[in-house]
Amino acid sequence: MQTNLLGVLLILLSHCLNSFNKVWYSDISAYVDPMVYALFGYGSAIVFFWIFGRKSAPIDWRHRKHWWNINISSALTFVCFLYALKFVDPVIVSSIESGLLVLFMLFLGRNETAITPKVFGYGVAIFALTLASCYFSDGVREMDALGVGLAVLTSLGVAFIIRHQKALTVLGYPSHVIMKHRFYLITLVAAASVWFDTGQFPISVMAQKVSIELVVVAF
Repeated sequence: MQTNLLGVLLILLSHCLNSFNKVWYSDISAYVDPMVYALFGYGSAIVFFWIFGRKSAPIDWRHRKHWWNINISSALTFVCFLYALKFVDPVIVSSIESGLLVLFMLFLGRNETAITPKVFGYGVAIFALTLASCYFSDGVREMDALGVGLAVLTSLGVAFIIRHQKALTVLGYPSHVIMKHRFYLITLVAAASVWFDTGQFPISVMAQKVSIELVVVAF
């Protein structure tokens, strides 16, 4: 019972930090190119987990399907979230994503166990309560169909990330190894975007934009 309670508390803490990060991210990206921010954020994550997991065993490329899927899902989720923020208030985007994620995971995350009406009812209730929270935001009067659609795709992408992360965990990969190899495609997309938009090497652009606040938030 104590273990389950601790798990629930950690999940709630994770959701709070995740939502806070996304709202804060939208403020930072208002005056810093989001792709530059992505280079700082995901680039530092890759470096951190490579240092942290430098003694870990190499990955088995027979499982490359999961590694490709988790990288593609991560990159598409980031792009959808990025553009959702251009059309919809970040509080609403976060509410839609968090609420729908529960329902998506009920269908994508289960194994052979059927979803009972009771569990499905819990999922719908959590979705409804989470979505209702977005009405406390003034941005609800500016709802945009494209932005809502992108927020839904963001939630679906997160569900696929969790699904493939779970599959890799079952195969015996520690969490830090999964994180170590998860952000390659996002970083490449961000680097290519910065290079295309500025005509400069991404490292040069990062050096011009660096600030203590940006580095701290990205990390």
